[in-house]
Amino acid sequence: MLVRSAIEKSLAPKEYRSSGPTLLWASEVGSCPRKAMFRILGYKAEGDFPVELREKFQWGNVMEDETARALKAMYGEQLIVQLPLRTKCWSGKTDMVIGLESHKPIIIEHKATSDSGIKYIPRESHVAQIVLYGQLFQEVYDKKPQLLLVYRSWSHYAELEVKDEGDTVSVKGQLDGGAFQKTVPINVTKMREYLEQYFSVRDLPSYEKEDECYFAGKPSCQFFAQCRSGQKEVSNAAKWGLF
Repeated sequence: MLVRSAIEKSLAPKEYRSSGPTLLWASEVGSCPRKAMFRILGYKAEGDFPVELREKFQWGNVMEDETARALKAMYGEQLIVQLPLRTKCWSGKTDMVIGLESHKPIIIEHKATSDSGIKYIPRESHVAQIVLYGQLFQEVYDKKPQLLLVYRSWSHYAELEVKDEGDTVSVKGQLDGGAFQKTVPINVTKMREYLEQYFSVRDLPSYEKEDECYFAGKPSCQFFAQCRSGQKEVSNAAKWGLF
């Protein structure tokens, strides 16, 4: 296993050290709010992602780099990769921005997926993330950007324009050359306000069973045991404080 050993060594998790205050990550807005606050409050993760999953993450990075290379060839210095967006609560980096100095900049969020996973696009968490990027961008730069959510797999491609409509998000574009349209029933402003509320008081939201607690029937959260300790599964009716 000479080659595989080298690959697995390269994928070993690296120690992360923050250079500033611990903030909410933009990618957390559409995920479990309790998990986000476990990280904010300094709880120790119970384990690392398995190497097979880290390898999938790496393939996603490779696809993203290839997309950025193609855009760089077309747009040159107008393309910015990993533009930081930072406020008093949030920290994030857009995958790509075209035309930062223009009157209509474009934010591109790039997601790799499997060929089978393409049928589930767009993921609510991905939609929430790019909408939040748009909101943070407007707060930092005083410009409203166009939002493009891009999916790539080995055999499929989707390019979707995302528009925040308040209580819903409109997603329109093309999937493999054909028209694609979907309305995602989420209110990203309320979702971020919910997390900001707990961030401000440094407290954990109440326990609720989430889809991301498990994957393939096995615990998938790095705070699973700590989160479940002494808790009972409760109704999801009040999720995000929307009702």
